[in-house]
Amino acid sequence: MNKLNLIKCKKCGLDFNESDVEFHHIVPKCIGGVDLDGRVYLCHKHHNILYSLILRWIVDSVPENLIKPIKNKIKEKTEGYLNATTTTAKRRF
Repeated sequence: MNKLNLIKCKKCGLDFNESDVEFHHIVPKCIGGVDLDGRVYLCHKHHNILYSLILRWIVDSVPENLIKPIKNKIKEKTEGYLNATTTTAKRRF
């Protein structure tokens, strides 16, 4: 591996090839984050862990009376995605 092309994971500090890291937005784009909020490189493992934590933090901040409708919508969308063909899934989601 060429040392010049390695990218350091912000969490573990290990060096990775570009294909083995994610450019993580501090505030995820899916909830309105923008580049100005900050971005860091994370290895796939730490990006997945952090994204799971962010989802948990979002769920924990949602009022109890809204959790059931959100669960139902996620279940519906997940089942639709899993049952759709690849082309259909890209159009629907």
